[in-house]
Amino acid sequence: MTRKRGVDPTPEEILATAIVNGVLGTRTVAVDDQTRPGMIDAWLAHPDEPDDVRAIGLEITSTTDGDAAAMRKAIRRQYDEAVPGLMGAWIVEFRPGARIGRAAVWLTRFLATLEQRSETKASLHPYNDKVRWNNGWPVPEYAAELEEMDRHGVIEANRISDDPQHAGLIRALTAHGYSTPPAAEHIAPYIENFLGTREGANKIQKLKAATGAAHLFIWADSSHLDIGVALRHRFHPSGDPKVPEHIDDIWLGYKVAPATVYRWTRGQGWTVHDVREKLERARGPVPPPAGSSA
Repeated sequence: MTRKRGVDPTPEEILATAIVNGVLGTRTVAVDDQTRPGMIDAWLAHPDEPDDVRAIGLEITSTTDGDAAAMRKAIRRQYDEAVPGLMGAWIVEFRPGARIGRAAVWLTRFLATLEQRSETKASLHPYNDKVRWNNGWPVPEYAAELEEMDRHGVIEANRISDDPQHAGLIRALTAHGYSTPPAAEHIAPYIENFLGTREGANKIQKLKAATGAAHLFIWADSSHLDIGVALRHRFHPSGDPKVPEHIDDIWLGYKVAPATVYRWTRGQGWTVHDVREKLERARGPVPPPAGSSA
């Protein structure tokens, strides 16, 4: 019988392992090469422990959002080329579930109207748009416009370039939005929601095999901007997630900007870790998050 050939760890697994090792001062002593079922993704040991010690079992996963992935595909198809009739380039955030094709004609007219009025932003978030909102209430002259944005699933539009070479380019994205100023109260429920999925249940089961401490690292889907915003601003989560007793630590990172991660430890609560230097040592310089001055 031919022996099954091993498989190398994925980039996400390598990155997560580097982060955990960097924070804890541990090293990787074994990885899941998929030659046997049920193997834990990575085994870690402390510097003074031999290579056969399995001090920490680390499982690594992602909160893949199938609906968001389908929307991203529709967005790429709709806005692959420059849109005639616009003088600038725009980034537009759609609500999850928005009908991208159905909104296209209206969106072009809407962005052209904003350009004619020399406006560079429109948002359903009151704290992001002081023109259309006053103390959380729509300004009357913009009420109908905000209703149209809501009806077409457009959360926010921002003009990002006046360069004629970029005229008509629309960078569209879909994200899990937030209706209040960004914070981190949603982090613990986010963890619990993932643990309740089929993938979450699989990771819970696999970590029962951990002979030492059991850690779970979760990469938030790139469409979950609320997670990215909370991490970028280093907002401190509140409340403990409901986690099975055999799991000691939960890590949460954002794929698009991995330089900051959350860590929940049983009995100690939440900590926020800046891991930029650790990642630079592991894979080279890490670009700063969009919009930062770093």
